[in-house]
Amino acid sequence: MSTPPRLTSMLEDSDTPIGNGFMTPVRENLRRTTAACHDRVDAAFSAFDLATPHGYAAFLAAQSAALIPVEQAIEAAGIDDILPDWRERTRRSALWRDLASLGRIPAPSVAVVPPDGPAAMIGMAYVLEGSRHGAAVLLRRVMARPDPTLRTATDFLRHGVRGGLWDSFVIRLETFSHGEVNLARISGGAVAAFAAFERAATDRQPEEADHVASGH
Repeated sequence: MSTPPRLTSMLEDSDTPIGNGFMTPVRENLRRTTAACHDRVDAAFSAFDLATPHGYAAFLAAQSAALIPVEQAIEAAGIDDILPDWRERTRRSALWRDLASLGRIPAPSVAVVPPDGPAAMIGMAYVLEGSRHGAAVLLRRVMARPDPTLRTATDFLRHGVRGGLWDSFVIRLETFSHGEVNLARISGGAVAAFAAFERAATDRQPEEADHVASGH
């Protein structure tokens, strides 16, 4: 198997300006405090070969192992109170559909540290929402592959790409950014979410490596 390209921002904020402003202090702080986590997650998910049905399915399964419990954790903590349109944002149903299309089921969920308040909750949501930008990049790669099996399982990568969900999320994020304590709690929530994705990718890598070694 050729070395897969880096996923480049599967879980990343965007430089897209919001309104008349560009990168805000809270987003700069989040980028700085989560940079190392982000790099580790990016490297871990780059082990999956998205050019094959098996590799793509393994990638989606690894995503499900983290995304599902993170979504459930912030739902249990009351994310609907912060993001009233949360039901439009959740993506686990899209993941389930794609995995079913590939003959797979979601991977066992990794353990997720529950958010300890609204600021931590919005930090975890930041990781989920920011990942839409990377998903759009990956969608283009998957759609360029000749195997039609891959192209029929892209609900997750397509979800909310053109719906303005990131812009509206950033506006909400800013309301939680006042004061160093809140900034630290937002960052803490984001770090916890990144850690869940890193564990999920690392847990699924042996399966991907075994499949490649067997030549299937």
